Amino acid sequence: MHCTLQSQGKDTPTLFQPASSLSLTEAHALGQSCQLFLACHSSSPGCVLARLWADQPTRGDPYAEALPSKSLATKAFSTLLSEVWNKEWISSPNGATTRMFFPEVASAALLLRHRSYAVTFQLLSGHCALNSHQHRFGFSASPACLCGYNNETLAHYLFSCPLFSLLWQNLKDTVVSNYISWPPSLCEFPKSSVLFNALTLFVKKSKRLMFNRPQRTSRVP
Repeated sequence: MHCTLQSQGKDTPTLFQPASSLSLTEAHALGQSCQLFLACHSSSPGCVLARLWADQPTRGDPYAEALPSKSLATKAFSTLLSEVWNKEWISSPNGATTRMFFPEVASAALLLRHRSYAVTFQLLSGHCALNSHQHRFGFSASPACLCGYNNETLAHYLFSCPLFSLLWQNLKDTVVSNYISWPPSLCEFPKSSVLFNALTLFVKKSKRLMFNRPQRTSRVP
């Protein structure tokens, strides 16, 4: 990824997004205040300005003014990278289940607060023993749940499957006691240790995600 850092002084850096461009007139005006460009590509404002300065050898030292501090530049780039990463995460065709738990990249840091197990990560990724997932890869003849419901999804398993009614009723009581409506959005669970632990307990006690891979029943097209 290429980006350009513009400084109008020590404390006011501005970032040009990738592929932004300047006319020579704009570069002339920009050259009156810009002191530092980093990681720019051939069509970026930084290179346009550099070529402009190269054609004007009498301009003097373009770095004579105070430059932004290293920590300020690092912070500015960190912010930009986080924004780009988050946009890619939100628009990615992959990771749909994980995104229901962590809608934004930063929210995944909530995992550091909790003790997790193998079954927990199966749940968070959606790569688990539920028939809705197994059927996609030919390891289950049908996506239906053993209770008779036509699709054993994560939401069905956690919030409404009669096979686990006692367990999810306990989970429901915990959720409602934390002033969250039932059924909750999955992103609510990582926000609270109480809710995350209740979810983990549900998964472990249900034993539904204990993974004994069956033989493939059909070839994936």
